Amino acid sequence: MDESKKTFLRNLPKIDEIILLLEKQDIYSLAPRDIVIATCRTVVQNLRDKIIEAKEKDLPKFSLDLASAVGKVERLIKGIIPLQPAPCSQRHRCYLAYKLRPRAALS
Repeated sequence: MDESKKTFLRNLPKIDEIILLLEKQDIYSLAPRDIVIATCRTVVQNLRDKIIEAKEKDLPKFSLDLASAVGKVERLIKGIIPLQPAPCSQRHRCYLAYKLRPRAALS
């Protein structure tokens, strides 16, 4: 892996920092803590995967700031953007996809 990708990976938002900002925005009124944590992990993992798969010229397009990560987590929890399908080997993602599904889809 080249140095630029390593730099982007090191600059990914930290899960603790995302959760801290979300707590200040009263995220637990929307979802329980385990869902919030799983969503944060999913958002950061998706960013990590995209960086690893990206070509050198596409790297500057990634938004790695904390505010955009917090916004994406919040939108996922509110159900505004759908959760990407995850491999079943990653248990927390499957659980998250099930828990975030609208209630009408569960009946």
